[in-house]
Amino acid sequence: MCKKCQQKKNTVIILGDSHARACASVVQHNLDHDYRTQGTVKPGASLEEIISPPRNIISKLTKKDIVVIWGGTRDIGKTKQIKRSIR
Repeated sequence: MCKKCQQKKNTVIILGDSHARACASVVQHNLDHDYRTQGTVKPGASLEEIISPPRNIISKLTKKDIVVIWGGTRDIGKTKQIKRSIR
C-alpha cells in the first residue's frame, strides 16, 4: 500500500435525526480524498440523544476532525426554564 494511502484521513462525523439521512454521502461527494465521512442517524431522536454518540466514535477523534450536529426538530416546540442565580 502506498504511503499516502496509509496516512490517517481527517474525519467528518454527522450526527442527526431523520433530516440528516444520506448527508454523509453528499458531504463525501463534495470533499476531496483527504476526508472520510461517517453518518449516524437516529430517526425521531431528541437533541440530547443525538449528541451522545457511542464512545468508540468519540475516542478516535483528533483536533483535525469535524463533528456536525443536525437536530433539534423534535425539541423545537419544548421550552425549558433556565434558573439563573444573580450574585
